[in-house]
Amino acid sequence: MTVFNYDSEQGHGVAISSPNIKGHIVVLPEKGDATDWHKYGAGETYVVTAMTRFPFRREVRREDGTVEVEEYDLAAGSTIKRSGPFEHRVINLSDETVVFGKRS
Repeated sequence: MTVFNYDSEQGHGVAISSPNIKGHIVVLPEKGDATDWHKYGAGETYVVTAMTRFPFRREVRREDGTVEVEEYDLAAGSTIKRSGPFEHRVINLSDETVVFGKRS
């Protein structure tokens, strides 16, 4: 997973994975840091669990070309689950470093 700053398009964050862990731990250190676009097919599901307070914008591209923007402010320990089909990315809206777990 590529993580970069939304405005400068330079790498600032990190995604950590392990053969023993399903998914990734993602760290977005700065406001505006974002994941790359991820595509999910019909019926594919992902789960995000906030490990810190996690205010973020989720940009979603649907198969028909429409784009939606959703904003969330998750408390630590909160989880959201979404199913495809769509392509999306997540942008950090916090002035502080955020950490979340992502499973597909």
